[in-house]
Amino acid sequence: MKSLILTVKSSVLPMYFVISIVWMVTMSCKAGNDSTYKKIPLTTNEKQLIANSNTFGLDLFRAVNVAEADTSNLMISPVSVALALGMTYNGADGTTKTAMEQALRMQGFTDSEINKAYRKLMLSLLSLDPQVELSIANSIWYRNTFNVQQSFVDINKMNYDAEIAALDFKSPQSPDIINKWIAGKTNDKIKNVIKSIDPQTVMFLVNAIYFNGKWKHPFDEKNTSRRPFIIPGETNHKVMSMMMNADFRHGAQPDFDAIEIPYGQGNYNMIILLPNKDKTVNDVIASLNGENLDEWMNRMKETDVQLTMPKFKFSFKEQLKDALSGMGMGIAFDSSKANFAKINPNVPLFISKVQHNTFVDVSEKGTEAAAVTVVVMDKTTVSLRPGPYLFTVDRPFVFMITEKETHAVMFIGKVMNPHL
Repeated sequence: MKSLILTVKSSVLPMYFVISIVWMVTMSCKAGNDSTYKKIPLTTNEKQLIANSNTFGLDLFRAVNVAEADTSNLMISPVSVALALGMTYNGADGTTKTAMEQALRMQGFTDSEINKAYRKLMLSLLSLDPQVELSIANSIWYRNTFNVQQSFVDINKMNYDAEIAALDFKSPQSPDIINKWIAGKTNDKIKNVIKSIDPQTVMFLVNAIYFNGKWKHPFDEKNTSRRPFIIPGETNHKVMSMMMNADFRHGAQPDFDAIEIPYGQGNYNMIILLPNKDKTVNDVIASLNGENLDEWMNRMKETDVQLTMPKFKFSFKEQLKDALSGMGMGIAFDSSKANFAKINPNVPLFISKVQHNTFVDVSEKGTEAAAVTVVVMDKTTVSLRPGPYLFTVDRPFVFMITEKETHAVMFIGKVMNPHL
């Protein structure tokens, strides 16, 4: 069998691990002759909705990547962002709702279809592989003096299993309460996301994901050593790299080499995309889209591979406002135009920020990863109406009598002394 050596740039790996959680729902994750992985029954509508969610994830990653330095490690969780925004979407109305559908790549589907697809995705992921630890949790925290539409609460409880609680946002303990929830749902990998609460903030919509998967074929620590790793602008760089020989699904594409490394029984996989020597990571990212994704993954074949890849561990955080605005939902961040009347019809609301934090640790045994998305809803600041302008006629003046529509001047004069 063909033997292939892969040495992979660490900044490429993390995104594809997280995004593969979504990808595997829509594609047949073959693991050689092993048929123990669990398949998910999906309707045609659900397949299309999840395919659209994949497109959202790729588009979001490209947008975030553009904003980051080429030397920065980067990881996002499209599932986490989509679920947090999915909850928020249920409070949107009018053009804000339409804009969020566009950003989430869910145009043409009803509210019910979108919510059911996200729920199906969430529940299916949680029940796939007993050998992989995975938790997905949603919560909504709102100011205890703020009235929330019961229909908004009910929809998010029913579709997202959201924990919903009122808090005294004036209390200094409130950020700690939310942060403790986040830390608990991410196995303490993501902490202190919320530093303080702005007086205008009325709601936090939070998604948290935790993943801990053991490789189906663990690396032997005896084979881990310092090996060369190319970093642009640097020479003689070495990193701790793992190595093994095993059968993996592999496929070569015009811009990159791809390999699928399974966890547990094979439902979850790390997908590594290694740029060809005449290509860059940005070339690979630019070449990916929802349409060609299934095509090249379905063409991957089981191959005898000698795999060499670095160990890596890092955290990443990003404000997604600019990226999501560029994807079409800028109106949701506009305090003068956003419409979230389905949360509260009497108080103008807008999204002030979408905070996204991630963590990943890849070693010989497997991968531990976590992600949190926090959508922050603020009240629109109401400007005080200025007092009346003082116009005092206390000196000679000119006057006109005009016709309203044509502005024709029928009379014009001046008054030097009103008492004459």
